[in-house]
Amino acid sequence: MTLTDDCGLFGPDSVSWRVQADPAAGIGGVDAAAAHVRGLHSFVRGTDPVTGQSYSARNPELITWVHVTEVHGFLTAVQRGGLGLSAEEIDAYYREQV
Repeated sequence: MTLTDDCGLFGPDSVSWRVQADPAAGIGGVDAAAAHVRGLHSFVRGTDPVTGQSYSARNPELITWVHVTEVHGFLTAVQRGGLGLSAEEIDAYYREQV
C-alpha cells in the first residue's frame, strides 16, 4: 500500500465519503474557517452564572458537542442540496461519524 492508496477512515464506498465530497458540505465551514474558529476557542472561557463552574471552549466535552453539530450541519446541507440519501444511508452516516 502506498500513501496514495490511503482513503482515510472511510473509503469511497462509505456514506461519509459521499457526504463530505458533496459541494454543499462546504456550507458547513470547513478548511481555513475551522482553523480560525479553533484559534478563537482559546479565548472563550468564563464562569457559568447558574452553576458557578468554569468553562472553556477547548473542553473536550464541548468540542464533542461541536463535532455533533457539524455532522448534523453537513448532512442537512447536502440533503437540502439534493444528495438524496435514504433513511438507511443517513443512519449509516451517523454510525460512521460516531
